[in-house]
Amino acid sequence: MLNFMKSRLSGRKIIFFFALFCSLSFAQGWNNTVTTSISSSDIVGTDLFTNRNGNNIVTSHFSFPPISRWVKYYLLSSSGTVIRSSTIEGPSQNLSGYPAKVSGDNNNVYAVYLINGVIRAKKSVNAGISWNTYDLTPQGTGTFYGYDIAFDNNVNKLHMVYNRGGQTYYYSLRSDNTWGEFQQVSSYSGYSAPTVSFSQDRVHVSYNEEGVAKSRDKYLTSWQTLQTVTSSSL
Repeated sequence: MLNFMKSRLSGRKIIFFFALFCSLSFAQGWNNTVTTSISSSDIVGTDLFTNRNGNNIVTSHFSFPPISRWVKYYLLSSSGTVIRSSTIEGPSQNLSGYPAKVSGDNNNVYAVYLINGVIRAKKSVNAGISWNTYDLTPQGTGTFYGYDIAFDNNVNKLHMVYNRGGQTYYYSLRSDNTWGEFQQVSSYSGYSAPTVSFSQDRVHVSYNEEGVAKSRDKYLTSWQTLQTVTSSSL
């Protein structure tokens, strides 16, 4: 799959679209395409989070032979100009093939990825100038099938979910920079990546269980009953 992704992305520059809100008509439109200077035939994944400092982008890279992976960070202006960039992990043979994720708020940026069986969070409080590392040895056994993150401004913590061995698990990285609030969300969820989001007083986790979309909420500190969203084939 990585080879397929590599061939699709090979030699292409990353292009981003930025939303423009039309206040008079209450409609959304897109401005002109912005082509950045980020160009690499090794990119196999990207993720984007925007705050007051600009567009925070992480790119995941893969090359062979020998097999090597690494993660880079870029801070871009709205015009596509690279303000700063750095390699935040690797090159390493131990990085997972699942692309890194990025999230945060106006003051913090988090990049999360899997390396050597450990979920690693890199946190920057100065828009990518320096990074601190917070590793988590995750629960569960077996193969990883993806993960997702979302930074919750309501409670100042990073929500993270992942699928391991066909089961969905939840953790949070709290404001004191410690991992906690572990929960096994499902007893079986198939072999695809779960997603996580939040609203006031709630965390929302969704996943695919044999073609059925499931959702489970945490309301304050209590996990709610599992809900079936749709039973159509996924």
